[in-house]
Amino acid sequence: MSYYIQKGDKGQEVRRLQKKLSITADGDFGPKTDTAVKLYQTQNSLIVDGIAGSNTLESLGISVLLGVDVSHWNGNVRWGDVNPNDVSFVWAKISQGVDYTDPNAHQNLVGCRDNNIRVGGYHFPSPHIGGSNDPKLEVQDFLKYYGGCIPSGDMLPVLDLEAGIKGDPNHNRQWALEWLDELENETGLRAIVYTAKWYVYGFLKNDVGRLKDYPLWVADYTKPQKDGGRCDPDSTCGWDEWSVWQWSSKGKVKGLQSTGIRKCDVNWLAGEKLQDLIVP
Repeated sequence: MSYYIQKGDKGQEVRRLQKKLSITADGDFGPKTDTAVKLYQTQNSLIVDGIAGSNTLESLGISVLLGVDVSHWNGNVRWGDVNPNDVSFVWAKISQGVDYTDPNAHQNLVGCRDNNIRVGGYHFPSPHIGGSNDPKLEVQDFLKYYGGCIPSGDMLPVLDLEAGIKGDPNHNRQWALEWLDELENETGLRAIVYTAKWYVYGFLKNDVGRLKDYPLWVADYTKPQKDGGRCDPDSTCGWDEWSVWQWSSKGKVKGLQSTGIRKCDVNWLAGEKLQDLIVP
């Protein structure tokens, strides 16, 4: 599974490529970018095809990293069968609402760390009617089930925004911000926000407010690139850029398949942002 950029593509990764090539960074891979890529490939003894694939991107110092996210629904993953060179990062579900931890949370955290795979945890909140309606309590539970603290070298924690009260965007936005603020008060860490266009439209009424100050992990599904998929999500939901992009729930990842996981959530991480997403 590889990432590449080619003629006709648009978005932030095209802009990053253009900046490396010292040409106008308009985010549109047109004829000028095609010419610049072919010239660079010629000058650096690469296959001259105008496609910025893994060899060309690596030569330019650009990395887009593959990772997965898992929960108990993925079963018991044998992380020793997963090559860290194939899976650069993992986020595992830790908790949901209050008084609930994913049954495989500890196993996934320890399994990844023991096999040199960067790992972090995510929390699925319950700001809706019938939920806890207590973001501070949910932070406390997340940290408790994570193991009491978030160690250096793990990926930053994630708030998974998929639930809320329909018709009350202010409540949904404020609830999320209180959770994020409380986590930062407790740990000194600024979490990542996972969300999607449907949530921002339906639950936030397209006003993300101060949420855009946090790194964005956006869910926006597409086909694999070899089947005509995109190199960037269609929308960044009000953020300026994405840091992580969940582009499919049907990824086939070497190593995970040997554990019986035929398909899983797969994500691209813009490599230049990696250090900003790791707990110092």
